[in-house]
Amino acid sequence: FLVRFFFFFFFFFFFFFFFFFFFCFVSCKMDSVDPHINPLFLRSNFSFSISNPAAIENMRQAEETWVAHIKKELRQAECRDSSHRPSIFMAPSPLRGLKHEAFVPQVVALGPYHNDLGPHHSSFPRNEDTERYKALAAKEMEMHKVMASKYVEKTLRTQDFSAIVKEFLGMVGMVRAEYYTELVTCKVDEKLAYMLALDACFVVEVLRSNGGMGHEGGFHTYYCKRFPRPLRKSVLQDFMLLENQIPLFLLLRVIRMSSECGSDEKAEKLLGAMVEEVARETVPFDWGELGEQSVKAIARSVKSRKHLLDCLYGIVTSEE
Repeated sequence: FLVRFFFFFFFFFFFFFFFFFFFCFVSCKMDSVDPHINPLFLRSNFSFSISNPAAIENMRQAEETWVAHIKKELRQAECRDSSHRPSIFMAPSPLRGLKHEAFVPQVVALGPYHNDLGPHHSSFPRNEDTERYKALAAKEMEMHKVMASKYVEKTLRTQDFSAIVKEFLGMVGMVRAEYYTELVTCKVDEKLAYMLALDACFVVEVLRSNGGMGHEGGFHTYYCKRFPRPLRKSVLQDFMLLENQIPLFLLLRVIRMSSECGSDEKAEKLLGAMVEEVARETVPFDWGELGEQSVKAIARSVKSRKHLLDCLYGIVTSEE
C-alpha cells in the first residue's frame, strides 16, 4: 500500500510541476513577442488559449503593427507605375571591382545611394587617419550644401528654403520611381525630400557658377574662394557618376521657383545653357561640328532627359 501511495504521489506532482513550468515558459515567450513577426505565425504556433492578459495584448498590437506595415508597402507599390522604367542604378559588384573610383563620388555625394557615406576619396590609403579625414570632408561638404541653399533661398519668391522641401515632398513618389534599388537609408519621405532639396540647390548653384550665371557676391564668389579650379573640376566629374545622380526635374523645379524665372520654358532654357557648359568641361575629347549640334539639341530638350548623366550620354551618342 505504501509503495502504491508513493508511486501515485510522485506521479501526480511530476505532471503538476511539468505543466506548471510549461505554461510559465509559454507566457514568458508571449510577453516578449517581436511586433514585426507575422501574427498569423504566432496564432498557428500558439493556437491554444492563453490566460495572460499582457500576452494577449502584445499579440493584438503585433497584429495591428503588421497589418499597418503591409498596407504601407501596398500604398508604396501603388505609387510606382509598373510601366515606368527607373533611370538611376547602382553598378554591379564585378564591374565596380574593375575601377571602384569610377562609380563612387570622390568629392561630393549626391542622392540617396551615397549620402550617408559621403565622399570616398578612393586614392587615399585605408587607415584611421583617412577615415577621420573623410568624416571631416563629408561634414564640410554638407556645410557647402547648406550655404548653397541659403543663396538659393534669396532668389525664391517666398525666400523660404522649406518651400523647396515641401515641393519635393509632394514629388517623393516620382523620385523613388527613378531609383532602381530600394532607398533603405531614406525610408522616411521627409528625410529624402530634405536631402534632395539640399543636393538640388548645391547642383543648381554650382552649374550657375560654372556657366558664368552667378551673381557677384552670391554663391559664385563663395564657391570660387573655397573650391580651387582642380577641385571644381572634380565636383563636375562627380556630377556625372552613375550612382551620384538626382532626377533632372528636381533641378528644373528649383530654377522654376526662382523669382527671376517666370515660366517652365525659361527654366528649361536656363538649365539647358548650364548643361551645355558642363558638357564642354567634362567631355574629354573634341566633338567637332556634329557634336556642337548635338550639344545644342540636348540643351534645348533637357526636360525630356532623366538626369545630368543622361544629358551627357545624349550629347556623346548624338541621341536627341
